[in-house]
Amino acid sequence: MSHDCFISAPYIFNEKMMERFRRAGDLTMQYNQTSEGQQEIRQSILAQLLGKQGKDVLIIPAFRCQYGSNIILEDSVIVNFNCTFMDNTTIHVGHHTLVGPNCSLYTVNHAIDADEREKGLCVDKPIHIGSRVWLGGNVVIMPGINIGNDSVIGAGSVVTKDIPNGVIAAGNPCRVLRPIDVKDRLL
Repeated sequence: MSHDCFISAPYIFNEKMMERFRRAGDLTMQYNQTSEGQQEIRQSILAQLLGKQGKDVLIIPAFRCQYGSNIILEDSVIVNFNCTFMDNTTIHVGHHTLVGPNCSLYTVNHAIDADEREKGLCVDKPIHIGSRVWLGGNVVIMPGINIGNDSVIGAGSVVTKDIPNGVIAAGNPCRVLRPIDVKDRLL
């Protein structure tokens, strides 16, 4: 399904979309200017910005998103420094998931055809990240991806296909390396 989306040509902007984009930009700017001692203010801003936020969610500035309202974070999610969530549609992150620094989650893709791209046509596909997942630093998640519970995505990976439960996956493109098992325990 295609529809107009934000791109750089000024004649393409949909005013309702731009209003939501500006609101998210203002809220993330406020959020990113807070200090570590301003946790109550941060939580108040996140309550306005995010579609749903569970208990004990921590997003470490700087953070940027497209709209915010399409982001669902379950309990005890940690999003590290400099992450970008392009939430043109839903990004759902399960409980106790760790998102490493500089990660980018993209739900939108511009049209491949140049004529359609010039018109601002895009395809939006939701992202679903399961519970107890760890995304290493600099991971990129492409539109429409599902990552299973308890999986680890290695640093620098570009995830272009779904990842099952309980595996270590890495690379560009990201691929499953092996299941996580008892040998991976530290204690």
